[in-house]
Amino acid sequence: SFDTGSYAGGVQRMPLGRFVERLRRTYTGTIGAEFMHIADHNQRRWLQTRLEQAVGNFLSEPAQRLRVLDRLTAAEGLERYLHTKYVGQKRFSLEGGESLIPLLDTLIEDCGRNSVREMVIGMAHRGRLNVLINTLGKPSRLLFDEFEASSSTPTIPRIPAT
Repeated sequence: SFDTGSYAGGVQRMPLGRFVERLRRTYTGTIGAEFMHIADHNQRRWLQTRLEQAVGNFLSEPAQRLRVLDRLTAAEGLERYLHTKYVGQKRFSLEGGESLIPLLDTLIEDCGRNSVREMVIGMAHRGRLNVLINTLGKPSRLLFDEFEASSSTPTIPRIPAT
């Protein structure tokens, strides 16, 4: 039996082989988390505990993985298109924050399942166009019209209640 220290929120002892396998499943899979840059020890520990308790069982259903891939692909595709089509125009790129799109998608779905009636999203400029299109459903044609200055009035996106 091996002393695991603070692993997984305080599991004290387990066989070394089992401990190594849990560490491998937690930290060497295809999904990871960046949290060591967080200065606050308590916040960092909170994230680490949740990560270790999940033991790498993230997106265990194929449909979940496909949904995340779909959302990431949509976000990346829009970024590439805007970068190629509107070179030099300020567009508040999502670059480096692509995981925001499937995160918001999941959050909004969970809110719907839990009868949340209203949600307010506040965010910095980075990625807002991608969020408007890929998460909130703004028609991409409206965005392109705004870039091409063919729209005479500002467009305020209206998201229909579903």
